[in-house]
Amino acid sequence: MHASFRWIFNLSHWFVGNLALLMSLVTIFLAGDLNAASFLPTVKHYRLLFAYVIVFVCVHIVLSFQRCVHGVEGDVEQRTATALI
Repeated sequence: MHASFRWIFNLSHWFVGNLALLMSLVTIFLAGDLNAASFLPTVKHYRLLFAYVIVFVCVHIVLSFQRCVHGVEGDVEQRTATALI
């Protein structure tokens, strides 16, 4: 009964998690301009952050794609194994 609404939980969990990650990346970029920060951001600082974001986004996309592909296969295998028992 509750399994029919699982997709709503999965979608909302994915959305909230990605929103939190996006806000954390924006916060990291904005933190360099704060007066309370003990350093002045330089071009090197922004290049490093930009490289981090690029690597993070690439890894996130690859892992999300992998989860979509293998998550569906895993569900089918689990249902098949359960049906055989």
